[in-house]
Amino acid sequence: MISISTQAHQLISEMRESVKFTNVTFTSDYEYGAKPTPVTSPIISVTIKGCEIGEKDETNNRTVNLTIGADIYVPFNSDYKYVYSFFENMVNFLMSTNPHPITKVTCGDITYDKACEALVIKSSFVFTTTEWLP
Repeated sequence: MISISTQAHQLISEMRESVKFTNVTFTSDYEYGAKPTPVTSPIISVTIKGCEIGEKDETNNRTVNLTIGADIYVPFNSDYKYVYSFFENMVNFLMSTNPHPITKVTCGDITYDKACEALVIKSSFVFTTTEWLP
């Protein structure tokens, strides 16, 4: 049986250990909490956005779609190309290392968050797996 929180923590651990994400801070959702001011190095705020469990098939397996939010915060003086490049590196990393396929990626526009003096790009990833669930 899939453990949603285990999946999210595993993703964060793998990204922390990757050389592609040195000097990056990983945290839980900033949407409702205090944000650092000012942002001085990249931050990825990871959240479980949702979980959709399908109907049982003939072998009692169900398709599970897990949506993970990954909002990227970078210092305000960063180049927009850097923000998109950072997002692209994250997508490539997740697609190459995650055992569950990514079936959907969303990415919003780059916005300015005045509260933490950062450029922000909100993104989400849907991972799909088939699990035996009671």
